[in-house]
Amino acid sequence: MVTESRTEKFRATIHAFIRNFGLLDQTRTPCGLPIPVSDAHALMELLKTPGIGQTELSRRLGLSKSATSRLLRRLIRRGQVTRVNRVDDGRAYSLQLTGKGKRQARMINRESLATFRAVMSGLSEEAAEQLLRYFPLLVKALPGPARKLDSIGQCQKGKHLLE
Repeated sequence: MVTESRTEKFRATIHAFIRNFGLLDQTRTPCGLPIPVSDAHALMELLKTPGIGQTELSRRLGLSKSATSRLLRRLIRRGQVTRVNRVDDGRAYSLQLTGKGKRQARMINRESLATFRAVMSGLSEEAAEQLLRYFPLLVKALPGPARKLDSIGQCQKGKHLLE
């Protein structure tokens, strides 16, 4: 049974992780690069899957359609991403990294791997194995980004926090 004490301890641990990993700084990645985390994740997804569409990118990033549109406008304005009309559907387009975007995505990948390598090297072999075994269970237990709190603090999928 999950007790209130366990819930509070879990919340405190997640808050400490978020803060210690640098996720509250919206101007740079946890590995210290001067780019918002959402931009870095988008560039990495586009590097991994060239030609992906905006809807799929939104799904992978866990962002709303409008948040993804704003993110893409920013990346296009910076010359990191281009939209290419799809031949099979004139209304749809694919997203491609520019040369600049590819270089930046590769740099983000290198720095990210170095950061995670440092984290893993700070763990014992047993602790690293436990982390790799149990962290995916935590990720799977998360309800996803569409879940919001209702007026009495209960989580409701699809409800807006300020409604």
